[in-house]
Amino acid sequence: MEDCSRGGVLDGRYELGRVLGYVAFGKVHYACRLRFERSDAIKVVDKGAIIRYGMKDHVKSKISTIRMVLHPNVVELYENKISAIGMILHPNVVELYEVMDTRSKIYLAMELILDGELFARISRVGRLSEFTFCRYFRQLIFAVDFCCR
Repeated sequence: MEDCSRGGVLDGRYELGRVLGYVAFGKVHYACRLRFERSDAIKVVDKGAIIRYGMKDHVKSKISTIRMVLHPNVVELYENKISAIGMILHPNVVELYEVMDTRSKIYLAMELILDGELFARISRVGRLSEFTFCRYFRQLIFAVDFCCR
């Protein structure tokens, strides 16, 4: 596990480390989950930027949906508890652990993917072999199919 003593502690549970990348309204940090000593990623979204670009209602509804799905009581709403867990877990979908927010930021704690983004890899490597392309495309189709069920 990487040393993450450079950043601050978030909500007493995550110690933020270096910046892994940038997203539309913020950045993604490497994070250590203190209790479990596990490496995660924390996406930090700037609420001010969301408001400036007129995305407040859209993001608010998405966050509400995420919180509802992650809430333990939601599992009890389903007859089959396995299917409720299956809504969240899939090998080709990044796992979201929790959502936290402050007055100015939204924090999304999620699974750390060490290989980075697919777009960055394609940009770095250039043209993919047919075999590699088919493997990535198949994973993408499985993930989209899973999320649309």
